[in-house]
Amino acid sequence: MLNVATIGIFLASGIVASLNPVSIGLLIMVMSSIYGKGHDNSRLFRYGFSYTIGLLTTTLVFAVLGWGIVTLLPITPRAYLALGIAVILVIVGLIEIKDYFWYGKKFSVHPPKKALHYLHDLALKMKNSPEHFMLGAFSGVVLLPYTGLVLLAITVIISLSYPFSALSALLLYSLASVFTIVFLIFCILSGVKLSIITKWKEDSKATMRLTSGLLFIYLGWTITLIAGGIVRLG
Repeated sequence: MLNVATIGIFLASGIVASLNPVSIGLLIMVMSSIYGKGHDNSRLFRYGFSYTIGLLTTTLVFAVLGWGIVTLLPITPRAYLALGIAVILVIVGLIEIKDYFWYGKKFSVHPPKKALHYLHDLALKMKNSPEHFMLGAFSGVVLLPYTGLVLLAITVIISLSYPFSALSALLLYSLASVFTIVFLIFCILSGVKLSIITKWKEDSKATMRLTSGLLFIYLGWTITLIAGGIVRLG
């Protein structure tokens, strides 16, 4: 049974994971392509909602698959896998924090640029809700190099601590992971200009990286403590 503290961890992880320059940049690109077909809030709501559901579906599918694979492992290999993931989380977290001070210098964590360009070209061709659903689903795949590590961390925590509440926990995280997208879509529908959101994204991207980095490190240490039997959430 999930307790209040764990629910808070899953919700915060999902929201922080979605609050990154890449996800927000993709949303701005999609909204711009929709507005390019005419300023119609009804269409913006339908297409934006379809895009979000596609993104949510991909996240949930990969979450369930990840949890299924991890739980198939015996306890000892699962613990070693958890520790390996924890080390990677801490390393990636330090890289993210580096971007707060030296944004874009040396190496950074981001999806392949070719995939982002392909998404941009694809967004311009989308004409209806089912196509925007597929665009959202594909965006979820493209974002995996960035968001997938948090998703994997959550599946490991669930497999180690909440084997009997897995589906509800994964759904909770998946819903939280699209919170920022839903919030920004409603901001746009209420009249906030895309240029304002774009400026906010550019002004805040270093802080977003810092927040993500701290989340990665926190999840890494949490997994280490759970795998070592020092802390038990469930």
